[in-house]
Amino acid sequence: MTRSHNQLNSLFISIFSALYLFLFSSSATAQTDCLKFDSAGVDHCAQWICTVSTCTWIQYPPGGHTTPCLQFVDSPGGPSLAISNSNFFRGNWVKRGGCLCFDWMLDLGYPPYPPPTWKVPIIRVWHGPNWNNRTITAKLIALPGAPNMQEDVWYNICLPIDSCRNGKLPSNSNYSWELVQIPSGMDTCTAWNTLISNVSGITFAADYHSSPSERLYVDNFCWGCEPPFAAGFCREIWGQSKPEIDNNCCAFRWRVPLPSQGFQILDLTYSIAGGLLDTMYALGCSYTTNPTNIHNSVSGNFIFSPPCNQPFALSGEITPTTASGVVTLYLCVKVATPQGITVTCCDSIVLKCPRPLITRCDSLSVSPFVWAGLNLSGRTFKIFNLKQPASPIKDVLIQFTPDPNPGNATFKWNGGGLKVDGGNRIWGVANSGTPSYSKVSLACAAGTNAPQGLAANNTVEFNLGVDYTLNWSGSVVISVVHCDGDTCTVIYENWCAKPNPKLCIGAVPVPINNGVTIVPPTIRSARMVEAKIDSALVPGSNDLQACSASLTSTSSAWNIVGVSVDDGLSREERESGRYRAWNGNTTIQKDWALVDLGCDASIKPVKKPWSLRATFAANQPTPDTPRVNITFYDAEGNPLISDTARITHQITSVPVELIRPNEDSNVKLIPNPAANEVKITFFLERTSEVFIEISDINGKLLVSDYLGLLQSGENSFGISTENFSAGSYLVRLITNYETYVVPLRIVR
Repeated sequence: MTRSHNQLNSLFISIFSALYLFLFSSSATAQTDCLKFDSAGVDHCAQWICTVSTCTWIQYPPGGHTTPCLQFVDSPGGPSLAISNSNFFRGNWVKRGGCLCFDWMLDLGYPPYPPPTWKVPIIRVWHGPNWNNRTITAKLIALPGAPNMQEDVWYNICLPIDSCRNGKLPSNSNYSWELVQIPSGMDTCTAWNTLISNVSGITFAADYHSSPSERLYVDNFCWGCEPPFAAGFCREIWGQSKPEIDNNCCAFRWRVPLPSQGFQILDLTYSIAGGLLDTMYALGCSYTTNPTNIHNSVSGNFIFSPPCNQPFALSGEITPTTASGVVTLYLCVKVATPQGITVTCCDSIVLKCPRPLITRCDSLSVSPFVWAGLNLSGRTFKIFNLKQPASPIKDVLIQFTPDPNPGNATFKWNGGGLKVDGGNRIWGVANSGTPSYSKVSLACAAGTNAPQGLAANNTVEFNLGVDYTLNWSGSVVISVVHCDGDTCTVIYENWCAKPNPKLCIGAVPVPINNGVTIVPPTIRSARMVEAKIDSALVPGSNDLQACSASLTSTSSAWNIVGVSVDDGLSREERESGRYRAWNGNTTIQKDWALVDLGCDASIKPVKKPWSLRATFAANQPTPDTPRVNITFYDAEGNPLISDTARITHQITSVPVELIRPNEDSNVKLIPNPAANEVKITFFLERTSEVFIEISDINGKLLVSDYLGLLQSGENSFGISTENFSAGSYLVRLITNYETYVVPLRIVR
């Protein structure tokens, strides 16, 4: 006689219902197997092996616990573990009742710093001859929706126990497992099933932070916390149909049945690892959700009102937040039986979703920062969230290269002043990564915690400082990790934190007379950078006194060919002596320059902030935008502030054939003919930007320089002609309103 599938299913349901009535009627009560520590005079610690920790029986536990318990105290010197391989924990856990529950509390003993947050106890189950020779190990992990735990609070922890199915380890509403040690060549399900069917022991860690002060309390280990048939019952709910998965769209659909009439689904809990929920619907039943708007959430609830008493289809889409695109959706349904018993059944879906390409990354701005009273070279770093596809900033990882302080694994640089989206955040030694101030950790989703608060939508700003005594120079590599899993890398190059400015330049200066520049005759293009010297930095001020400044090119293709300082004074103001004027010298050699700002005891006022201008030239046409490091130093050569600037002002030339030489002009060359240098004097009727170009008689451009925005009246500067061959040349001065061309002859 052959039975149909429906007949077999009806028979199965009838047997299931009968089993319910037998197990949970008034005359039948499920038995549990427990390990408690109530009896005095018994060596309860004998069942535990403690490494770098101590075990004590506590008759009157803290935290309001009403029965005696065990206490494990963290000790200095290494990981503090409590290991038990007693018969209570050994054997086939699947057959022991569906889960293992116990009472657990942790006292961090963490003053004066705020305690860290955590979601799961540190627990390992293992298989092998002993802990040191184990072959398979699994650790308990928190699901994304698990609540944060607090110290000095007792929790009842239930470990999910079942066989591995379809590559998925068992889970409940808060926890699941991760295999951290498996034999070579063994797949996940085989390793887990081997472990859970023949557990050798369980291990608790008492070490939750670097200070050896934690106290761990445990009590009331009990098997059978779920109905004995719960595992098979849950397989009936989740196992009748496989989920339909669309990895291309990161979407799923799963039909959720009921085992028999009279059963009701009260609610459904979800949590997501590796993604954010886009949409999800339970088609076939009425419900409300918590949160009300589940879009971009990582956990939540569907509350069925009235309770759902028929099968329904669960469908939705998820946005991946990891670079791999792997997303795990954990689902738990709470089912009420006709006898009023509630059973929670959990399962999971794994999706492998495509990741969109990054079309734009973040940007970085760096400015000087002065650490008051500290011997530190400081910078303020500001990261702008410009990534496309758009996503908040989750983590900022900071690395100095080379290592500023190789001898110290913890303290290598200083940090502080953290701001996220313009608001101050706490960023102290205790919560800034290892080494200190190497990580900013932010939380992507509301309701989740991270040391520095919620993720950044717009900016992350912080200060970093390097001790001058470390004599360090190098780069800062910053990895910006976004909530969608994308990572952008920004780099701040050529930070020099050496006590002597000449060590930053890295070459022996070659003195050049005031304003005279050595220019190779093969210059093809030039660019200019201008830096404002703040009034507080001008020599003679009451606060900071910058006596010199260095400029260093960051690109080997670009050389420094000219440097000048504009003090903003007219000829009359300079001659009157009412204001402080620049009378210093410059030193230039290829990719660096040193400017003497004339530091003395002058008390003359500064009319306005000075301008430091430098011209960079490339021997061949180059498309890159060069950068220059500018550092100001005090009288003793200590760096005051430093910054990196882009040299973006492009200098253009005027074709020589369009200009007729005009010797009767306001431009004078002294001497002319010249040998090694020439002084160029000119008169401006009004303030103007001024460019200079020198070409040979064939029109070949040899020098192109930007002299800056010059005041009306007489101006002059010197230029080196030492590398010019004997012959005739044309000097062009280009202003905003006129171009002057004067012949120059070089003799040898």
